Amino acid sequence: MATFPNNLTEIQNLLKATKLKDKEFIDFLILLDISDCGVNSRLSQKFEIIEAINKLNLNSGHQYSRLFQMIWSKMMPESHNNKVTKEDLLICFDFDSIESLFPVSQKFEKLSNVVKRSKF
Repeated sequence: MATFPNNLTEIQNLLKATKLKDKEFIDFLILLDISDCGVNSRLSQKFEIIEAINKLNLNSGHQYSRLFQMIWSKMMPESHNNKVTKEDLLICFDFDSIESLFPVSQKFEKLSNVVKRSKF
C-alpha cells in the first residue's frame, strides 16, 4: 500500500476501521467523494433561500411558496435536474408562456384621419 507521510496515521486508522484489503481500500479511497463536506446544512441552505426570495418582494404568498419549493427541490442531492429554467419560473408565477408576461399586444393601428397640428 502506498503511504502518505503527512496523513499516515489517519490513513492507517481508516484502513483498520474498514477492514478492507489494501487493493480494495485504495479503490474505496478513489471512489470516496467528500466534496460536500463543509457545505452548509440543509436548514442553513433553507434559510438562505428564504432570505434571497424575500429580497424579490413577491406580493403573492402562493408565488413565494411555489418558488421556494421549486428551488428547494432542485438543490437537493437527489435531484436529477438542478437547473432553474424559464419554464420552472413561469409555472411558479402562474404563467403559461413568456407572452403571458406581456398581456398587452404591441400592435399599433394605422390612423386614417390624422389631424395635423403645428408645433409651438
